[in-house]
Amino acid sequence: MYPPTDVTITEMRPTTTTDSHSLLRSRVLTFALGLWALAGCTVSDDPTHGAKAPDIYLFSMDALRADRLTPYGHDRDTTPYLGALAKKGIVFERASATTSWTVPSVASMLTGMMPHQLAVTRVRIDASGTEEKVPSTAITIAERLKTQGYATYAVTSNALLSSARGYAQGFDHYVNVGFEDAAHVARALEPFERDIRSSSKPVFLWVHLFDPHDPYSAKSPWIDQWDADHATYAPTVQHEVDNKPLHDLTMASLRKRTDLRRGQRGLPLLLSLYDSEIRYADEILGEVHDRLDISDDDLVVFTADHGEEFRDHSALGHHLNLFEETVRVPLIVSWPSRLEPGRRIQRVSLKQITPTFAEIAGVPVGPYSGVSSRGLMPVLEGKPTAPNSTVLLDVTRIGGSRMMGVYSGPMKLVLHEQEPTKTQLFDLFADPEEAKNLAADRPDTVARLSHVLNEELSSLPTLEPEFVEDETPDAVIEELKAMGYVH
Repeated sequence: MYPPTDVTITEMRPTTTTDSHSLLRSRVLTFALGLWALAGCTVSDDPTHGAKAPDIYLFSMDALRADRLTPYGHDRDTTPYLGALAKKGIVFERASATTSWTVPSVASMLTGMMPHQLAVTRVRIDASGTEEKVPSTAITIAERLKTQGYATYAVTSNALLSSARGYAQGFDHYVNVGFEDAAHVARALEPFERDIRSSSKPVFLWVHLFDPHDPYSAKSPWIDQWDADHATYAPTVQHEVDNKPLHDLTMASLRKRTDLRRGQRGLPLLLSLYDSEIRYADEILGEVHDRLDISDDDLVVFTADHGEEFRDHSALGHHLNLFEETVRVPLIVSWPSRLEPGRRIQRVSLKQITPTFAEIAGVPVGPYSGVSSRGLMPVLEGKPTAPNSTVLLDVTRIGGSRMMGVYSGPMKLVLHEQEPTKTQLFDLFADPEEAKNLAADRPDTVARLSHVLNEELSSLPTLEPEFVEDETPDAVIEELKAMGYVH
């Protein structure tokens, strides 16, 4: 179904290597953190209250919009595992990714920085195959946790999250299985499970599943319950890859199909296929949770890198806009021994995950690292808090056009850098589906939020861009083209 795993699996050397560049980065990080502590900038109100630092599990899914999950009101039981996690944890109603596609969103999640700070915004820079990578000068959450004695592991799917592109930075063990499903991820995790369960050190594990992303595969038995016609009408990969061009099965082709427009038979089927992928991934994630013996003393965070549009605003897929269906993501935080279950309505950003984990582990985070967001602990603990950092959005689309957004109370502003006349302003409380653009009616609000957006983005320090000569196999390049990432 997908490229062979021996083509796309990447495992980073342990960061205990004596490689001079890794050693220098480690010393710089330790020195910077030491200066921060000497300056008196320590973490207040230690969330662990002097207890052993918890094991931290970060689970994420690709292209998963929040409203297709049972804890977010979906009428299909797509997520029994996540539903159980939500009942023991805290559900964020208004969590936003920093952007609407994987590469920059995951980079933000792992570093606490916006995509433009990292200069990670596109897949390919030129025809030679030069790619942007997460700068080596960025300090990832894995690196921060290692300074506190954590053992760090990651198993990811999606070939774009390769070690060559910088996503393995700070992990003792990093495996990327390429464009494979959740079962492949679970198998790739098996060699580390005993070490994780028996570790004398606190553990940080990140698992990223690709399944809800196109091409949508019918997953049984759930697809049979939700759409009996799927076998005779299937815009899905299933077992057709050898007989049907991949381009006919992925988003670049699906967007052109008239039967997948609003009101046509194909669109409900596409959503059933998508839901079946979610249900399958949820099943595997629940098995992983059980195999790791995760307890109530452990911190589990579940989220997604971005959402997915199904003709909500005429388009299919993601990476095209900053509408809520592509940037609103699930965020569930479970730490039963420390946090009472509940729901939170505060607007938060995925880039706040890094300062949250750092605070829990006792690692100082501050402006020297470009991480300006506060962590989520006060919100998680239900404390009265000052307003969090402004929640920002930023996407550079294929072709280079850029869109930027900001939330303020119920209002959401989106600016099109190259096309100012396409400014969008929405009142999300009155118009959660973003059907009415208020930009022309409220110029004062547009001006105010434009100033806030530009001030916030320009105030954030940026890192020197770094690039890698991409060595992605031709088969994977073809798949990226079919999914619309590469022209």
